[in-house]
Amino acid sequence: MQRLNSLQKDFIAESLSKVMRDRGHDQERASSLIGIDQGRVCKILKGQFSGLNGAVLKVCNYANIDPKTIPGLKFTDAHLAKFASQFVETWGGSEKECQAVVDMLTAVRDVALERSRLGKEVK
Repeated sequence: MQRLNSLQKDFIAESLSKVMRDRGHDQERASSLIGIDQGRVCKILKGQFSGLNGAVLKVCNYANIDPKTIPGLKFTDAHLAKFASQFVETWGGSEKECQAVVDMLTAVRDVALERSRLGKEVK
């Protein structure tokens, strides 16, 4: 089982939530269609899972998420080192600059989520 970080879990949870909302499904209906119990769907929506296990893969299938395209799955130590370097260079140390970096990263995440959703709808 491949472990996931919090951003990757958020991506799955947010994608599942949006798909359920778009399809008008509550947790009971979604769990029935996915083939897992409602409690498991609830936990996944809250990000309470550790990796790509069978239930999460079923959720990915339901939500049209290709597990290979979940942002961040291919990070290497080199990617993380580059990110850390750029972060330190961008963030000057003040609270205002810290918030600007957080806002930027949130915007990038939102664009990646939307791009992933649009890609799934187009195919």
